[in-house]
Amino acid sequence: MDIPTAKERVPIEKAAGRVCALSIIPYPPGVPLICPGEVMDADTLAYAAEIRRKGEKVMGIDDQGRVVVGKQ
Repeated sequence: MDIPTAKERVPIEKAAGRVCALSIIPYPPGVPLICPGEVMDADTLAYAAEIRRKGEKVMGIDDQGRVVVGKQ
């Protein structure tokens, strides 16, 4: 898939099946979990949300728990 040019923020719980528009990267280790252009799946998003709830830094998830996806 292509990286979306039109973007919007959605709650992470509603992002499954959507195309990622901004990398989601747990830090550390700093390795992308989901890259732009990938279709996001519920299991990977749940994992990212869980490690964030445990206090770890996850780049690509804002303070309101939203991620950037391709606009539909």
